[in-house]
This record gives sequence, C-alpha cells and structure tokens, in this order.
Amino acid sequence: MMHKQNLLVAMVAIVPASLAVSVEASDGTVAAVLAGQSAIVSQFGETDAIAFDAEVTVTFHESIAGSSIAIGIPISGELRYRAVGEKWVRISTLDSELFPGMNTRTSFDGTCYAYEMVDEGVRSVSFKGDERSTGMMLPNPVLEIGRFIAPTEDLNSELLFRKIREEAQNFVPAEKIASTDQSTFAIEYQAEEVFGAPSRLRYLFNENGKLVEIERVLSDGRLAATLKCDEYRNFTTDSGAVMAWPTRFQIIEFNTRASRIAASMEIQLFRLTVSRSEIENEDFHPTWNGGSQTWLDDFGVFLR
Repeated sequence: MMHKQNLLVAMVAIVPASLAVSVEASDGTVAAVLAGQSAIVSQFGETDAIAFDAEVTVTFHESIAGSSIAIGIPISGELRYRAVGEKWVRISTLDSELFPGMNTRTSFDGTCYAYEMVDEGVRSVSFKGDERSTGMMLPNPVLEIGRFIAPTEDLNSELLFRKIREEAQNFVPAEKIASTDQSTFAIEYQAEEVFGAPSRLRYLFNENGKLVEIERVLSDGRLAATLKCDEYRNFTTDSGAVMAWPTRFQIIEFNTRASRIAASMEIQLFRLTVSRSEIENEDFHPTWNGGSQTWLDDFGVFLR
C-alpha cells in the first residue's frame, strides 16, 4: 500500500556532518553554546522513555495542488506521542473537514509496525521493523531537536526515538560555532537536499546555551524551513536526572521559489514526561478492533 506523502515532517532534517565555521563570540558564550549542544545529546542518551501531549494549530498560507485544504484558516488538532525503549506510538488528530487524511495513528509494539488512517478506515501492518515511511503524520517537535544525532534516510522516514537515544551515547558534538548576530550563535550541519537543491541545517543558541531555533538553509541562502522552540521546563527521570525540554514550538515551511511562507504550525505541549514508570503501561499495539481494513504490507494483500 502506498502511503500518502507527509507534507509537514519534512520541514527539518539533517545528516551528522559538522561544518568548520569561524568563532566570533566570547569564550564564555562559546562554552555555553557548546554545552547547550552537548546537553541535547546527553538528554537523549540518558533516558529510555519520553511522552507528551500537545495542542496543535496548522495554517496553510497558499494552496496545494490537488488538495482542498482551507487557506488561511487555522486548523486545530492534537498530537500524542509515547516511547519506551523500542516501543512507540504517535497519534495525530486534525479537523477532518478542514484537513482530510491527518487523523492517523502510527505505532510499533516491538514486533508489529502499524500505520492507521482513521478517517479512511484502513490500516497497514508490517513485521519487518519500524524503519518505515511515515505517511500522513504531524511532525514530532521533540525528536526533531535531536534529528542530527541519528538522521533518517530521507525526509519522509519515521524519526525514531530509540535510534536517537542509541546514537547519542556515542555522538561527538561539534567543536566550533559562528556568531549570527548579537544574541544568537550557530552550529551548522550539512543537510539533505530540498527539491534537488543542496541545503544545510543551522542550530541557533542564545548566549546562555539554550536552543532557540533550527533553520534549514539552501545553498543560495534562502530559508526552506524553521523550527523555533521556547518555554523550557525541567523534567525528572526515574533515576533523578533533571532535564530541560522546550514545551512550545513554531514550525514554518517556506515556498522557496516565491520566498514566502507556505505553511505554519504552532505546537504547545501541555504534558511531557521522561519517567519510564509513567509510560511503560501504555498500549503500543495496533488497534485491531473496529471495521477497518487491514493491509499486510509484507505480502501486498488485504487481510480478509
């Protein structure tokens, strides 16, 4: 079964190759920014569980060919994500009248990968692991922060918490930064192509070492996408480790040909936990009940 292309998850994606850039900041700021980058890596490496619930608002600022999605009207929804070890579930919900096809559930219970299109009444299952194409899903803003640690093969591949966590334990952070203005400082990475054009990913930190924005920049300097994050709060793991995670995100995707905003998304987390004991009893199995048709992806047939 062919999954629909994810229109929003492709906003931010990178491969882990640091660019050598000049440093134009004070030694204290350099230390703070590099510590901020190291904190991102260590936080992903030090916990094997994460979960959040978020309110989402999506606005399309221009039409999409072949789509009836409303232009300029905020579309409300929710995003839920749970991950423990290798198991995870992600549930996207948007107003189906304004954005058809985005009420979906993707999960991996350690054995079975399932992509469920709720409105269409169809699910696809596979027993060949969870390194799959996402289909139509809202982006996971928390995992996007750590994408540079364990990049996916392409922009539509599922971003996996377990892979980021595993790679974070051996990741070597960048050693150089560049000043962008008086208040932000960047660490850059080579990035995947955007519509066939080379790009790079720029992580922007403030002088205190907090990540405030991620920019995807094309080779000619045009912005392809941005992810802004703020409202950091402290969360505690079962081992007592305290971690600071952002709880508010703004994602903007640009029409690079016309140099204007194509789509924007506001994501506000109203619950986040990194405590395994609060997450491990979640149900990660596919929702086998109900009248949905089940496509067996490994065999290319519907289950009758």
